[in-house]
Amino acid sequence: MTDDTPWWEQPDKPMEIIPAGTLFVATKDEYSSYTVMGIFRTLVQVDPNKKRKEWLELHPEQREDYKFSCYEFVAWLVAENVIEEMDFCEWFIGAYGGCDKMEVRKDKPC
Repeated sequence: MTDDTPWWEQPDKPMEIIPAGTLFVATKDEYSSYTVMGIFRTLVQVDPNKKRKEWLELHPEQREDYKFSCYEFVAWLVAENVIEEMDFCEWFIGAYGGCDKMEVRKDKPC
C-alpha cells in the first residue's frame, strides 16, 4: 500500500484523534440507508479506537455482525461527557439539479 491508498483499504490504520471542541456529524449506514444521527461537539480529546474498544468491553455481544448499536454508543458518549449534541436546523438546498424544493425542514427548527 502507498500513502495515497484510501483509508477504507487500510483496515489496520488507526483513526485520527479528534481534538476537544471539534464539531462533527455522526452518521451511520451507507447508500440508501445512510443516516445523519446528529451534530455533536467533542468535550475532550477523543481517540475513536479507544472509545470503541471501551464500549465493546462493556457490551461484548455487540462485537457480532449486525449487533452494534450506533445510537446506544452515541448515547453512552454523551452520558460519559465525551461529546454533546448541538442544536441545528436543516436547510434543504435542492434535489436533482433544481432549487424549487428549497426549504428549512420543520423537524429541526432554526
